[in-house]
Amino acid sequence: MTSSFTRPTFSTLLAIVLWIAPLSAVEAQSSSDTSGVPTSAGEPKPAPAEYESGQAGEPYQTEIFGKEVNIEARDRGDTMAVALGATLYAPKIGDTQFSPLGSFYYLGDWEDQRRVRAQISGLVNDLEFAQRFRGFEAIARLGNDDRRLFGEAETVSGEELDDTELKWGYETLWIGPGWALDVSPFNVDNQLRIQLFYRGEYAHFNRTDDTSPDIAVPYDTWVHGPSLRVRLDALQRNLLEIPQSGYAFGLDAEFLRRDRWNQEPAAIEGHRDPLTELGDRDFMKLKGYVVGATRLPWLSDRHGITGQLRFGWAPQGTLDRYSGFRIGGGPLPREADDLLRITYPGALFDQFIADEYVLATASYRYELTFFMYLRASITLFQGRIVSIEESSGNAHFRSLTGEVPSMALVSGFFWDSTLEVEYDYDTRLVRGDRGGSQVLVMWSKAF
Repeated sequence: MTSSFTRPTFSTLLAIVLWIAPLSAVEAQSSSDTSGVPTSAGEPKPAPAEYESGQAGEPYQTEIFGKEVNIEARDRGDTMAVALGATLYAPKIGDTQFSPLGSFYYLGDWEDQRRVRAQISGLVNDLEFAQRFRGFEAIARLGNDDRRLFGEAETVSGEELDDTELKWGYETLWIGPGWALDVSPFNVDNQLRIQLFYRGEYAHFNRTDDTSPDIAVPYDTWVHGPSLRVRLDALQRNLLEIPQSGYAFGLDAEFLRRDRWNQEPAAIEGHRDPLTELGDRDFMKLKGYVVGATRLPWLSDRHGITGQLRFGWAPQGTLDRYSGFRIGGGPLPREADDLLRITYPGALFDQFIADEYVLATASYRYELTFFMYLRASITLFQGRIVSIEESSGNAHFRSLTGEVPSMALVSGFFWDSTLEVEYDYDTRLVRGDRGGSQVLVMWSKAF
C-alpha cells in the first residue's frame, strides 16, 4: 500500500512537531481492533466541495499542504496487526505505577466460506473459527485467561490486598451453530449474527507464599453451560477505524454450572466477603452494549459524536471473585468483535469485580486532518462493585458511581502505523474516594 507523497518539506517537519504524522505515513492503519473488507476497488474519488471523511477500506483522494494524497483501497477482510503500548498512573493504583500492553490481531474473512479471528497477547488469548453454509455457521471458539498464573492480588478501593494473592486462570472452549446476515453499509464487519454455544471451561486455583491462611481457595473445577451471543454491527468506520456513523448492538446471556463447587477450608474465619466467600454453584449473567455514531447536524464530516452504553446484570448474591463481571482500563473498543469489552478509562485492567453495572461514554470527535482525530469524552459509571467498607474494613459488593473525563489524539504515524495518546482523570472510584490521572500511549501497525 502506497501514497503519492513526496519527501517532507519544511511545513511537514513543522507539522510533526505539532503532533501531525509525517506525510510519508498518511495511509493510517487501525490498532489491533482492525477488521473488514473494501467496499470499493475502483479508482480514488476526488474530495467533494463539502468536506467528506475517508472511509475504512475505500480509496480516497485529498490535498494537504498543497500536496495531493491518494489512498488506495485495501482488503479489510485480510488483516494482521500488532499493538504495543503502556499506561502510566499518577498517583499509583495500589502498588501499580505502570502497566505494559500488547497484542497480535488477525482477521481472515472469506465471504461465504469461513471466518477466522485471533486476538493473541500471551496469557490472554481468543481464537474463533466459523465455517459457513449459506448463512448458517458452525463455530468453534477457544480462549484462555491466565494473567494471574504467577499470582495476583485484588486491588479494592484503590488498595492492593496483598494477602488475597492467588494463582488462577481458565481455559475455555465454545462450540455451536450460528446464523449470519450481511447488513448495510455492507463492509466485512457489518453483520447480524446470532450464535448459540455450549461452553466448557476448566478453572484452576493455587495459593502463593503470600496468600493469607484465612483465604479459602476453590478446588479446580469444570464450568459449563449454554451461552447465547447476538451481534449487530451497522457502523461505518473512518480511515483510522473509528466509528463514524451508524449503530451497533450486542448481547451475551450465559447460564453456567460449576461442577466441583467447594473449597479448601480457611484456617481462620474469612473477613473479606465476598473475596473469601463463594457465590452460587449455578449462576446466570447478562451483559450487552449499544453504540451509535453520527456527524453533528449542519456541520461537516469533521465533527462527529459517538455514544456507547454497556450494561451487565446477575441476581444479587450469586457471583463472586471468580465469576463476577470484570471492569477495567484500556483504549475504547472500536472493532466489531471487541465492542463488548467493559472499559472504564483510568483503571487497571480487570480492576473491578461487579455483579451489575451500567457504563456510558459520550464522545465528541473532531477531524484535524484526514489522518488525525481529536476526541473529548466523558464516561459515567453506576454499579455494584467490590469495595472496602470504612466502618468495618471488610469488602462487599456496594453500589457506587464514578465519572472520567478524557482527551485523546489518534493519528497516522511513521511506517504506515497509528499512534494513540489518551489522558484520563478519574474523579473517584479507581482509588477509592481520591482522584487521579492516567496517560495511555498505544502504537499499532497493520500488515
